[in-house]
Amino acid sequence: MVALSLLLMASPGCSFSADAPPVFSQAVREAAIQYVRSLPDDQKIMVWPSRLRSYKVWSGDPQLSRVIDDYFKNRGAPVEAEPNDVFSNITIGIASSSEPTVQEILGGLSGSSYANEFAGLATGRPGCSGKLEFDRNTWIDSGLGLIVEPQSNSASTTVSCTTALLDYLNGFPMRDNVFVFDDAVPGTDVRNAVMWAFRECSEQRGPAEAHVERTRDGVAPLPTKNCALDYLSK
Repeated sequence: MVALSLLLMASPGCSFSADAPPVFSQAVREAAIQYVRSLPDDQKIMVWPSRLRSYKVWSGDPQLSRVIDDYFKNRGAPVEAEPNDVFSNITIGIASSSEPTVQEILGGLSGSSYANEFAGLATGRPGCSGKLEFDRNTWIDSGLGLIVEPQSNSASTTVSCTTALLDYLNGFPMRDNVFVFDDAVPGTDVRNAVMWAFRECSEQRGPAEAHVERTRDGVAPLPTKNCALDYLSK
């Protein structure tokens, strides 16, 4: 099993505040702008209707489970979630196999009531996969992630894959709303800047948009790319 540790927030690209958006460096902003521009013009940007979510981890690996717990404890807004074994908006399964088959992956998650859903994510090889379900093609309704650890690999690769997946499940927009972990996925600071931009755009609508649907948390759906680009350009 890969030994894992996570230092998510000690990054020179931005500074964090519990009450205000982070101050991102110019380089991070420029990279975030480039990423937002790369998204399809007709892609809907989905956000969660509430600020606080719940999550559950199905895993036999306490180390990677702690990585996930640390992510939610330390990442801060716009990622706010609490563990909940009864009801969860976000569910993550962790399995380990050197040459995984779908059956081996699901065997490692034998206690999970999400077996059928995890089966749909299992590719038969190590890596991270995830999917989001949407309500009325307007809001993120739930998220499901599967992490299959290789027997021998660098801890940094596994952590990078895991944190990118968690950002996606928490609303980081990917092309066509499909999670793919490859070289096109920007680093943590850039993802955080993008997520903050769309969060701010979904919560700070002007008077002209007062008619827009809002949740009890004051969140409006479908923030636009142009709004995010304006936010990141300031």
